[in-house]
Amino acid sequence: MRTIIRKIVPYSVRQALWRLRNNKQLFAGEPVVRLKSTRSAPDNLPVKAPKPVTPVANRPRAFSNLIRTMSIKQLDDATVKGVSDLASDALVIWASLEYRRGNLRLATDLAAMIPPNADVDPSHLRACWDILRDIGRFDLAIRGFETRASDIAQSPSLRSRRALTLFAAKGYEFLSRYVDRHSQSTPKGYVVLFDLNHRITSGLMVPIGMELFRQGYDVSSVIPSTMPISRRPELHGISGAIRTNGSSLSDEPWTSDRLHNHWVVDWDHEMVSCDGVNYYTFFSERISKLQGVYRGKLDTAKAVNLFHSMLHRSDLALVICKRLVTLAETTGKPVRVVAMDTHFAPQGVVRRWCEQIGKRYNIHMVGLSVAYENYFSNLSTLEARTVAVEDMTARPDVRHPLLAGRYRLDQYLASDPEAVTRRDLVLGMINMNRSGTSDSDESERQRVLQAISAAKEDGRKVFCAFGKVLIDFAAPDDRGNVFKDFPTWARALVDMAAKSNSLLIIKPHPHELRSEIVQDGCQKLRDLLPEVLPDNVIFLGHSSFNSSELADHVDGCFLWNGTAYAEYQVLGCPAFAESIWAEKDYPIDAPVLRTLDDYTRVFRGVSPREIPVHTVERAIAYMQFMKSGFVTIPFHYFRRPATNKPIGPNIFYEDQILDLDQNGDPHVTKAASRFFEFDKGAEPVAYLPAPLKMEGPKHEPPKRRRTRKTRQ
Repeated sequence: MRTIIRKIVPYSVRQALWRLRNNKQLFAGEPVVRLKSTRSAPDNLPVKAPKPVTPVANRPRAFSNLIRTMSIKQLDDATVKGVSDLASDALVIWASLEYRRGNLRLATDLAAMIPPNADVDPSHLRACWDILRDIGRFDLAIRGFETRASDIAQSPSLRSRRALTLFAAKGYEFLSRYVDRHSQSTPKGYVVLFDLNHRITSGLMVPIGMELFRQGYDVSSVIPSTMPISRRPELHGISGAIRTNGSSLSDEPWTSDRLHNHWVVDWDHEMVSCDGVNYYTFFSERISKLQGVYRGKLDTAKAVNLFHSMLHRSDLALVICKRLVTLAETTGKPVRVVAMDTHFAPQGVVRRWCEQIGKRYNIHMVGLSVAYENYFSNLSTLEARTVAVEDMTARPDVRHPLLAGRYRLDQYLASDPEAVTRRDLVLGMINMNRSGTSDSDESERQRVLQAISAAKEDGRKVFCAFGKVLIDFAAPDDRGNVFKDFPTWARALVDMAAKSNSLLIIKPHPHELRSEIVQDGCQKLRDLLPEVLPDNVIFLGHSSFNSSELADHVDGCFLWNGTAYAEYQVLGCPAFAESIWAEKDYPIDAPVLRTLDDYTRVFRGVSPREIPVHTVERAIAYMQFMKSGFVTIPFHYFRRPATNKPIGPNIFYEDQILDLDQNGDPHVTKAASRFFEFDKGAEPVAYLPAPLKMEGPKHEPPKRRRTRKTRQ
């Protein structure tokens, strides 16, 4: 009977009757279509076009008919591979969806089930490459990038992202071995990388992280693409907690862009605060660099968008910081957060939080940077070969790791007391042609020297003042001992020179014109000064004189901050630095001008010019100290720039990494030793700049202008 019905009644009618009898939807939906594929599916089963939500009854036939393969008596490799590839396609999408809705660990587990050689649909890999990177499948992520070969060839941005992905994949591979090897041991402490949008930090921490693992510490990252997610229960919500592109926490939906903390923003009153701590300085420094000026403003769409991006990432950073408190309290172990560029938000936000709050729980910020090799090479070395490491919470007088501070200088002097006697050696470091002086500058040099001679014949004093690169202060809460900021100080020097009749020679920083340091269009020192200068004020060209050459012709030197502060003491010429950071950066115990009257006395020649012997000796030692192993740690495990000038993609030197794994490296051991150096109850020194007072009206963050989310 059934056979007769099948012959007489059309299939579509029979299907409709069956659906009515079984209370099914009358129309099953879109028709089955065959998708073109280069691989074979089991029994050449048709594949249904994907839909956002597919009920069980309407699953694609390729999946619903998989059971057919169980009836095949003689299985061949092609059939099994077809099923495997089909499952891999589903796992890629499933894992990506779980990641997007905030289930990072489940997504990671699902991704781990995909065979390495799975023939996943290229369109899936292309769409999900950044998610696959975050859930530990760099092999699939890179294959996804390869599907865009023609785009990569034409797009520098895509080439850069591909290079970063390859670099991250190699670092992930190296660190994976140590994570697996030490996952069962009880750690002595925890190191958490805050390497959000900073692959140089990730790269530096591959060798250092390997050594810290060996020493018994746990190492993890707040982003999931640096190293495998930690399986330690105490690190849940910390390891891999922020998506690599910084869009949101990995345990909340992909599209979440809410702020988790209450922020008070009043840019005009220098306030960007949360929980009573002001983080304005770290936002201001970055906005200023974007706009190429001394003090940036939120007056353009680009500046407002950058501010909101920093605020959002800083908010996520504070979420992690609060979770670190729980980690420290529940384990009783020290915690170290490691980052670079801690004068910018969001890294600077973590730095300030550690100074104000984290230190109560033995949570410290460890800063990394290139050492001061640019000074000694005179910018001739473009590839960095050193690293400087300092605990910036225990030593808050350290503005930047490469400056090291008083504690480290005293260590050096104790180890080498004879350093204070090597003045001739130091003079060789100082007397370099840093300004690029050439014969073409001779006419201006002679004109200035004649003006100096004329002033001295008239019995007038001669002073010089040195400028700064206006977008390269890197000094949190910077201000002067007498003047509120650098422009006020510079204009005040011109005014005091005019009133005193002394000759003032102003020398701009030579790096204002160096492409390795700044880009075209940046604000310069001359832009801050009056358009017409007094007759007794000379503004030099950038290459007219080297700083050291002026020391023989002037009665004193004024500067905001910089290496010349120490250099001039060695040269026998008094130097007076205005920044509150100068005596911390260069702890040579030189005289400091504390009042406006002190400045007036110097200009009038009333103030004594003698430099204390103790200051000269410490300055001589300091110049050698900056190049010593107390500050400069040799470190050449991957290619990275020593300046702002690009030198190509970051690449690990794998032979050196493998040699480190087998034989160790005393330099890496030294770098790792700095992380927990002050764990035994060392008291932090008094923090020099107090947080800015939060005065003025309270405002919500400025409205974002034309934002657009981008994937990293």
